[in-house]
Amino acid sequence: MDKDGRSWIVRFAIAPIDGRLSLLNLAIEPENAGYGLTQSVLRQLPIAEWERETLSPEATHLVNLAQSGPSKPHAGRRHSDEELRHVANIYMAALNARLPVQRAVAEALGLSLSTATKQIVAARKKGFIPPIKKENDG
Repeated sequence: MDKDGRSWIVRFAIAPIDGRLSLLNLAIEPENAGYGLTQSVLRQLPIAEWERETLSPEATHLVNLAQSGPSKPHAGRRHSDEELRHVANIYMAALNARLPVQRAVAEALGLSLSTATKQIVAARKKGFIPPIKKENDG
């Protein structure tokens, strides 16, 4: 409902693009005939909040991942594929929830930021995390 009390029907679709959930389209129409969509109405719509609410299951998934993964001291040993898959799952959940991925991995696993970064690199080298797509890539 806008500030003038008019109701709007809002539909949007979210789908993965390059491994990250993204807003694909947005449709807005008046609930009743007799009023139109204006720039003022568009400014009132909390689109970013709706997107966050839609992605909130990803944030919940991230918390669950943090509580369920393997946790063994590493002390210089190589990480198992299971551990690196867990890092990748946390990374992708954070990416989809639009959270800082390195910090999310560090906090979820109780690691320093530099150690989390090293584990992310190792998971990416194993192919568990897709390569970073640069902005100018086609």
